Amino acid sequence: MQDPTTAHPKFNPLTLSPQYSDQVEYLDLSPTTPKNTPVQKQYRTKTFGQTLCLNVGTTYALALTSGGLWGALEGIRKTNRMEYGRRVKLNGILNAVTRRGPFLGNSAAVAGKPNIFANSFTLHGS
Repeated sequence: MQDPTTAHPKFNPLTLSPQYSDQVEYLDLSPTTPKNTPVQKQYRTKTFGQTLCLNVGTTYALALTSGGLWGALEGIRKTNRMEYGRRVKLNGILNAVTRRGPFLGNSAAVAGKPNIFANSFTLHGS
């Protein structure tokens, strides 16, 4: 292994002489654009976590709504055959909605998470 003090003075980390300090180029990660290029609008992109949570939440909400509609239809179909009062029928419909809605919402979010994770990962790189 080479001794860092014997390396080229421009790349010597121990004794960087002032004559080479203005010639050393550093990686600039600031969001500013170079002076020669025209200024473009810079759009703020969502982070990996924001994209992941947004997509999982949207999937859950859509599946929860679909499951609620499925449960409402099932509850209406079952309670129409009953000879009970209005409150008992409403209770049967609400029971069916809460049985099917969270089931479908949770199942869709868990089943879709690998796909959403892979999509978010490819959008944001490594």
